[in-house]
Amino acid sequence: MALIAHMADVHLGYRQYGLGERENDIYEAFAEAVEHALREHVEAVIIAGDLFDTPRPPVKALTWAKKILSQLAEKGVKVLHVLGDHDYPRRLDELPPTALFDNLIHIGQKRVELSLSSGAVVFAGLDKLPPSMFEEAINSIARPADETGKKRVLVAHIPLERGGRAGIAKLPKGYSYYALGHEHRRQQLNIHNTIAAYPGSLEILSRAEIADWESMGKGFYLADLSKEEPILHEITLSCVRPQRMVETREEELSAALDEVRRWSHTLAKKPIVHLAVSGRGVDAGKVARILLEKLGGDVLYHRFEVHEEVGEFSLEKIQRSLDIRSIVREYMLGRGFGERDIELALRIYDAFKRGGEEELEETILSEAGEVSSK
Repeated sequence: MALIAHMADVHLGYRQYGLGERENDIYEAFAEAVEHALREHVEAVIIAGDLFDTPRPPVKALTWAKKILSQLAEKGVKVLHVLGDHDYPRRLDELPPTALFDNLIHIGQKRVELSLSSGAVVFAGLDKLPPSMFEEAINSIARPADETGKKRVLVAHIPLERGGRAGIAKLPKGYSYYALGHEHRRQQLNIHNTIAAYPGSLEILSRAEIADWESMGKGFYLADLSKEEPILHEITLSCVRPQRMVETREEELSAALDEVRRWSHTLAKKPIVHLAVSGRGVDAGKVARILLEKLGGDVLYHRFEVHEEVGEFSLEKIQRSLDIRSIVREYMLGRGFGERDIELALRIYDAFKRGGEEELEETILSEAGEVSSK
């Protein structure tokens, strides 16, 4: 077999909900994926964009990338990548963070040939480019030199649809395998009479991904290129932190949270819980208190929203039921914050509500000035 690992949308440095634990979860997922790839003796690794979450990642993300990529280099495994919209530099005179790594081969808008056990394989790449540059980039990889008898793989960071139309349909014909990134849902498609695949993100990066994770997991593909057509094997990671959506009525809230707590005790990692509470005249402050009482030490993070049921639509009534200041105060008290910190948070909230971003910025700068003067 000639195995390559096809990963995408790693997002090193992403700190979901501002939590350091979530940033570490993503490093752990990337480390597990590479460890699994090495156990399978892959000959190359493809990263189809968004290795980093930002073109200016934190030093910790760069350090983890160096550590994990060096493991592949030590085993002689080539790593090829294209740039996604998250790690693409914002200015033309800047370099992407991936340029720091000598063993990371950028193949955006060019071709690289590797000699694998099954023969020569040509890899071409397509970065996530602005629309004005897309057509020219497509043309650059649509007219290959003589590659008769060689397998050809196109690595692209591209959405499934572009403006309501199929984006991947614009990719040039003639490739044996289309290794794609951008979509966080793992899926296999057929374009130009061969396989195109999105491995999805390595971790749950948004609430919208929870249902897909529950049904198919998170991970990457092992692609066997030794046959006439590529054969894909799904690799599912075990370290992904569980997340759960819970919908309940207010009167059934306690029972629902008891069930969540029992579920959390069966897990290796504390989960993240998203709660939707429906009912009439729901007391959001009371919901926040019950959440802290029931789940305080059993979950890493919880968040909730109220779905107010009204006979006659009344925006004012809904707004009164959502007393944000009370929710913030209850939440911060439950997390051990003092009155001084709580009042600062409320002043910042009031400033934004009163005057938008401009007054928010003024308030933050003013508070920062007071702290520095002390």
